[in-house]
Amino acid sequence: MQVKFADAYGWGAVSFTDANGKLLNSLIDNSHHYGVRFDGTSAPQDNNVSISNCRLDPFAMSLKSDPTLTNITFAGNGSQGIYILEGELTTSATLKRRDVAGINNIAYIVNSITIQPNAVLTLEPGVVIKFVQTSYWNYIGMSINGALIANGTPSEKIYFTSLRDDSKGGDTNNDGSNTSPRHGQWWTVNFAISVLDTLNSFKNCEVRYGGSGQGGYSNWGNVVVSNCKLKLIAVILNIQPL
Repeated sequence: MQVKFADAYGWGAVSFTDANGKLLNSLIDNSHHYGVRFDGTSAPQDNNVSISNCRLDPFAMSLKSDPTLTNITFAGNGSQGIYILEGELTTSATLKRRDVAGINNIAYIVNSITIQPNAVLTLEPGVVIKFVQTSYWNYIGMSINGALIANGTPSEKIYFTSLRDDSKGGDTNNDGSNTSPRHGQWWTVNFAISVLDTLNSFKNCEVRYGGSGQGGYSNWGNVVVSNCKLKLIAVILNIQPL
């Protein structure tokens, strides 16, 4: 199957919504937004799929989706990562480490995520989260009003970093060496008071290039803890001088 010049409204050239099924031996080319979109609790099998020349991302997915991605190739897309669709997580979800298109620990691209009360987001060891660059008034980061469990291992750390950081998850913004990471390119991971805050855990994580402010406030740290519980074990917070 070949699908070309599709996706005028952000639904992906091929889209799964709370669906399984299979996408096999296919070419996705010149999508205006995403190559393939996985929404809701979709868990399809994608095998031997080539995604090329998409204006934005080859894959976009919900935190609750769990596609199987094998024998995938990318060429000339706006990114080499998996874009996360949610701005808010209202039910618990787990984000897996994935090797896709020859990229070990392919990065998940995040604009902003708010984990709502009674929701828990679990990140498996090896997951790489990359935040797009913040702008003056926009919050780019994670707000934890439920709980975040990010327990890596010494050999498979979990990374929270800038989209411009090519050292983990590859050249996600697909621009070679044209851009580089620096402090303040995204805001923060912000833990707030929650009935679930005893579950909050950072273990074997690295948090890089955050600390930007919103609306002119620039005194945020990479991680902000506000009146809640957070367990930190073997965590590296890369704080760089201005």
